[in-house]
Parts: sequence; C-alpha cells; structure tokens
Amino acid sequence: MTRRAARALSLATLTLLALLSLGACNSAPKEPEPTWTSSQLVVGSDNQLWQVVLLALNATGFPQGAEMNRGDMHVVSGWKIELSPWKGRGTRKQAEVLCTPLGPGRWSVDVRVKMQTNQTLAQTLDYSYADWEWVDDDETTARIIVQHMRAYLRPELILEDAPADPVEEYLRRVGDD
Repeated sequence: MTRRAARALSLATLTLLALLSLGACNSAPKEPEPTWTSSQLVVGSDNQLWQVVLLALNATGFPQGAEMNRGDMHVVSGWKIELSPWKGRGTRKQAEVLCTPLGPGRWSVDVRVKMQTNQTLAQTLDYSYADWEWVDDDETTARIIVQHMRAYLRPELILEDAPADPVEEYLRRVGDD
C-alpha cells in the first residue's frame, strides 16, 4: 500500500469515526420541556415565604441544593435518589421553586420537579453505577410541594360543620327520630 493510499484510508477512517461520534451525541435523550405547577399565595413577608419554601422541600424529602438564591427567591434542590433493584424503576428527582412578587403580600409560586430513571442493568442499587435517563417532569410531586406550602400558610383551617363530638352528634340525631 502506498503512502498516499494509507493517508487516504486513515483520513476516511477519521471522518467516519467523527460522524459516528456526532450521531452518538445526538441520540442521547435530552432534558424534556419543563412542566411547571403554579399557584398564588398570600404571605406576610418574603422571609416567611422563603421559610415556607424550605420547609415544603424538606417535608417532601428533597436535600438542600447548591442553588439557593434568597434575593431572586429561586431554589434548586439537591437530587433525591430512590434506587430500585429493577431497571427503569430507580429514580432521582430535583425540585426547582421560583417565587415572583405580584403585589404587596401576594406571590406567584412555580414548582418543577425534574426526574430521571436509572437504566443500568447491573448493580442497580449502587448509584455510582447508575445510567440516568431523562423522563417527563413529576407533576404530582410538584403539586404536593405546593400543597405543603399552602398548609404551612393556612394552619387556621377549621371545619365549621364538623361536630365537636361525633358520638354526641349521633346520639342527638338518633334521639330526634
């Protein structure tokens, strides 16, 4: 084989490898479009809202993250990892909360929970071997976080129609018949 033929072959091989590597980069699943759960809250102060956001994330098991900007009222939690012995059932989730002022004491709260599943076949219970693949956002967990915030802000919830003592209420109704 001549030097010129060898050079052409190596150039063709390099070109083919470059094209294959580009195809491999494009075939990896990308992060899906975000799905936000939004709500409006009435809060006494921005400090109270900040505390409520942190409490809600803690109550739902999300660890503190590196991005906690109180000035922008923006929080990105750490990854909450739940491993499983079966492929595709282990997950990791990351919550993002963005609060925007609407007026005095009124805030718009947007919550997103990103989710990935573990696609590795072996050692599925060791997160260092995990092969994470993006899936759609977890809207249910985002709604749960919002409901935690609402619950922390409205502890005065009273059921006005509920009897003080259910036994007395039953006896009163039976006695009326």
